[in-house]
Amino acid sequence: MGKHSLLSPSSAARWMRCPGSIEAEAGLPDESSEAAREGTLAHYVLFELALPQGLEPDYFVGLKRKIDGHVHEFTQEHADALLDVYDLILGLPGKHFYENRVSLEPWLPGQGGTADVGIYTKSFVMIRDLKFGAGIPVSPEENEQLLCYMLGLLVMLKKRGHPLGDRKLILAIDQPRCPGGGGEWEITRDDLLDFAEKLKIAGQKALKPGAPRIPGPKQCQWCKAKNQCKELAEFNLALAQQEFDDLDYDELSLPNPAKLSVDQRAKILKHESLFKDWLKALHFAVLKDAVAGRPTGGFKAVHGRAPHRKWGDEKKALADMTKFGLDPWSEPKLISPAEAEKRVKSQFKGRAKVVLDAKHKALKSVLAESVDGTPKAILVPDDDPRPAILGVDMDFEDLGDED
Repeated sequence: MGKHSLLSPSSAARWMRCPGSIEAEAGLPDESSEAAREGTLAHYVLFELALPQGLEPDYFVGLKRKIDGHVHEFTQEHADALLDVYDLILGLPGKHFYENRVSLEPWLPGQGGTADVGIYTKSFVMIRDLKFGAGIPVSPEENEQLLCYMLGLLVMLKKRGHPLGDRKLILAIDQPRCPGGGGEWEITRDDLLDFAEKLKIAGQKALKPGAPRIPGPKQCQWCKAKNQCKELAEFNLALAQQEFDDLDYDELSLPNPAKLSVDQRAKILKHESLFKDWLKALHFAVLKDAVAGRPTGGFKAVHGRAPHRKWGDEKKALADMTKFGLDPWSEPKLISPAEAEKRVKSQFKGRAKVVLDAKHKALKSVLAESVDGTPKAILVPDDDPRPAILGVDMDFEDLGDED
């Protein structure tokens, strides 16, 4: 069983609903987001360092790890978010399994995944999964990923001679940074076996060449192929227009909301997130083409607004600004790099240029420690007066990707 399964539990919500997504994603690169890499770091600290060693997450503040070519630092904010999860898991009874590889061999030959936490006690068997994302609440109820992990954990326990008996089966999600996310859900053994049969059938369908693509909010949310999926485009446009056969792409128009029926409005709004996700993916694909110099049909990439800078080391910035004679405080926190520049220029206005240059040069040395302020790439029409950017490796505007 390989490290990465084609029919992985983490993407079961997608391929069980849209069997054609496996073929659609074949050959497409994995593009990690900052949020995903942040989640990877949180998982590493909690399940490979903190819990196995019995050390609180605070102990690892400052740890740096390279993830997908990017160096990420474990911060106090990360540690604070994980502390309650750490305390909860460490306080649970029974035998714990962290970052445990589980097999789905009885239902999906050669497939499996890695469960964050498996727990075996005298009264229950539990699967817990950490979701570090702050944007989209995730529930354990009918959660395909956790159901797969529970099946795999039970297979492992049986092989090791641990009987299931009448123990409860509990699925749990910890989502410390997202209000409304997470929780626990109990499932019966019969319901789990029913899911196992559905899983087996869905897996067989997904591996067949030419499997159908079936769009929907849940399966399309994180699909790598959604920006080039004809079925999803047709689904979205047909949903908005209630008809697709005679649609003219050059004269695209959408119906007046006031003329839609109550049922039509409700149907469209229920799929609002699907529209937004598809448009974001489409926008991102064209933006990448523009930066790479490929045809876009009338768009180009330009430099957008630079993000707000932040101090990389607030203690050093505080000490240096105090040394420069600046008041570094703005209730209730340290002033920003931009405000510091403004104050130093104002303080020495009209005085000897050499003094201003010396002070500003010293301040610049502190600003060099701040977070990168490179402008992001944004997509605009060809007639925008800003110069196009081509053939450069740079960040793009955040399009809202989530864990």
